[in-house]
Amino acid sequence: MEKQRLCSVINHHYQTEIPQEIAAKIEAKIGDELIWDYDETSATIFIIKKPQSFTRELEGLGKEIWEKHDATSYIREERTSWED
Repeated sequence: MEKQRLCSVINHHYQTEIPQEIAAKIEAKIGDELIWDYDETSATIFIIKKPQSFTRELEGLGKEIWEKHDATSYIREERTSWED
């Protein structure tokens, strides 16, 4: 995937526009919210479109961890170890 660098200008109200190409890629609509995050270590700003539901966005995350294991047995073993 080729990185694309686009620029926007901060106006006198400290506002900026999302470049049209980026807005199209994230399927941005009027009223959508963006989450701005700043990483002090790398001095990098991250902007992501706020999902309608964080739960739905995270659903299934890490499921491959349990493909070779029985989750119920694992939990039982862990709980048993707490009793010692």
